[in-house]
Amino acid sequence: MPATGYYEWQAGGGAKGTKQPFFMELADSDKELFAFAGLYDIWRGPDGQELQSYTILTTEATPQLAAVHARMPLILPRAAEERWLDPELADPVQLLARIQPPPAERVHLYPVSTAVNNVAHDGPALIAPLTAA
Repeated sequence: MPATGYYEWQAGGGAKGTKQPFFMELADSDKELFAFAGLYDIWRGPDGQELQSYTILTTEATPQLAAVHARMPLILPRAAEERWLDPELADPVQLLARIQPPPAERVHLYPVSTAVNNVAHDGPALIAPLTAA
């Protein structure tokens, strides 16, 4: 799954139980695409209808992300992307053992507006750092 970043919410960060959203990106990437490790399947449900499903794998959060959430999407190192997509891959456990979270110095995390909590909102302002009032 290609991405330039993702949102995570910190419990207790806002008034009346509102969670504070944060945006995570890889620092110095200039919005460079990176990839989350994911799995997909096409299968038939009990009624015989074809179903497509997809999931993004998660892992333990890096130290700076752990303050916001205990887990994070598994980010594939660029060198592992082609191997991850190899349909002949027979042992995904062996591949996962070689994938490590990005180095701490590459993880850039900052609070953003709670406007991300409403699907009616869109645009680059949603990833703008929250400024102190």
